[in-house]
Order: sequence, then structure tokens, then C-alpha cells
Amino acid sequence: MKAEFINPFASAVVMVFQKEFGMNVMRASLALQQGPLKGADVNTIIGVTGQLEGQVIYTFEERVALRIASALMGEPVEELNELAKSAVAELGNIITGNAAIGLSENGYNCILTPPTLLTGKELIVTTFTPVLNVPFTTDFGVVTAHVALREKS
Repeated sequence: MKAEFINPFASAVVMVFQKEFGMNVMRASLALQQGPLKGADVNTIIGVTGQLEGQVIYTFEERVALRIASALMGEPVEELNELAKSAVAELGNIITGNAAIGLSENGYNCILTPPTLLTGKELIVTTFTPVLNVPFTTDFGVVTAHVALREKS
């Protein structure tokens, strides 16, 4: 997978967390994965079409998702209810939207699907391309962007 596909997502995660939460994040080591992706407690999936095709999946432990929802909603969230899920899904949408701008600047115009949020560690996501796992350490906990993109043929 090309760096010009990955870098916009890494930059977008850092920028969005700084802007929305006022926190710095650290990117950990990247890992390329073949085969299906095993989910986490909370999984936000966004499809990408256009000059690129594939998915971006953001995974979180439930406690991380609750902290994110609390920060976005401006009040403590103790249960991953529909409103909290919507907030977490919207964070994925904001990050991916910013990454799409970076992809466009690299010459790849993309269309994004609305986010889908699924819960459950037993979730298996099948992708048609290898997945690059990009973990970030935040004050909320680990947030991982799983990027599975290829140029449309």
C-alpha cells in the first residue's frame, strides 16, 4: 500500500484529536495484515470509492469509545447508547473526511460512505486488500485506524 494512501489518515487523526480534544497523539508502529480484520469492542467502518476503493475501520476498546463520546458530548457518558455511538461514528467521519482532502491533494478523488458503527470483538471484517494497521496512543487510550485501500482499476 502506498504511503500517499496512509499519510493523509495519520495526519488527519493527529489534526482532529488536536483540534477537537486539544491533545497530542503518538503514532505507534505500523503493521501490515493479510486476511480478515478482527474487530474490537467498537468499530467504525467507512467505505471509500472513487479513484481509490476499500475501507477504513477505526477500532476502540469500549472504555476509549466512552471517553471519546464524553468529550464530544460535553458530559459524562457511562453507557454506549445510541447517542454515544453516533458521536463515535461521527469522529470517524470527521477523520476520514479530512483524510479525503489529503488524498485529493495527492491526486486521488474519493467519495466516502456514511459511517457504520458495529460493536463486538467477534466482528470479522473481510477486505479485498491488505490492511495497514495504524495505532495511535491518545489520552483516551489506543485508537487504531485500519486502512485497506487500492487504486480502482
